[in-house]
Amino acid sequence: MKRKVLILSIPFALALGLSGCSVEVTTQEGSSVQEQESEKIETKQEAPNKIEPVEEEVVDPAPLAVGETLQDSKFSVTLTAAYASNTLQSNESSTYWEPQDGAAFVVLEFDVTALTSDQLPVDDYALTDLIATYNGNTYQNWTMSYISGQLWMYFMHTYLEANLPCHIYAYTSVPADVLNGGPLTVDLNISGQPYTVTVQ
Repeated sequence: MKRKVLILSIPFALALGLSGCSVEVTTQEGSSVQEQESEKIETKQEAPNKIEPVEEEVVDPAPLAVGETLQDSKFSVTLTAAYASNTLQSNESSTYWEPQDGAAFVVLEFDVTALTSDQLPVDDYALTDLIATYNGNTYQNWTMSYISGQLWMYFMHTYLEANLPCHIYAYTSVPADVLNGGPLTVDLNISGQPYTVTVQ
């Protein structure tokens, strides 16, 4: 089926374009296309949506001193010691650890008590994100241990029974010259809150 094509003269087409009007074209099938022309088309330029950067609030770590206890609804944590040493030892065990040549240990000792029976792993919730800083360098490969039956046991997603305190050793290796002094700090999260410990 053929369609009729309407050919307008150029002057008439220009007149339509200048005056602005509504033109309806009907095909043989009876369908219609309505075309609206306007003498003046206002274009409104909208400012692009600005995505404001979300600024996360940076909380400065609070200082944590030896002997200080922190507690929330899940854990009670007391820092009992913070030191650098060429051995890792305890009176509760006959064995001890020595670092590799040219290294020393930085050790934090804690008394940790789970206050609920939620079985939240200590190394995933109570004590996390430990970073030692010494001479501008950071050391993040920390180990957490406790002693049971004179044996050194490792925390690996380990939880504590409720209301039974556990003495925990957290330690990492740093250069041996730390034993001669110098600024040594440890940043960590305790129950999700940031703290810093000045070792020396």
